[in-house]
Amino acid sequence: MKKKGYSYEIIDVAKDFIPTIRKRMIIDDEAIDIYLFNSNKEMENESSNIDRGGASYSNGSESVYVV
Repeated sequence: MKKKGYSYEIIDVAKDFIPTIRKRMIIDDEAIDIYLFNSNKEMENESSNIDRGGASYSNGSESVYVV
C-alpha cells in the first residue's frame, strides 16, 4: 500500500466478541478491523458463529448482539 502512495497505521486494539487478536488499520479517517487467526479452520469455525445479518454472535456459551 505504501508503494501505491497510501498512508496508514496499524494499531493493537482490545479483543471484542470474537476471541482472537484484533488489529485496526487506519487509512486517513477510515478504520478497518483485522482479526488474526492461527488457521483458516479456526477462522471458519468462529465466523460460523456470526448470524447472517452480521449483528450477533453466539458460540453456544457466549452471545453478543452488536448495535
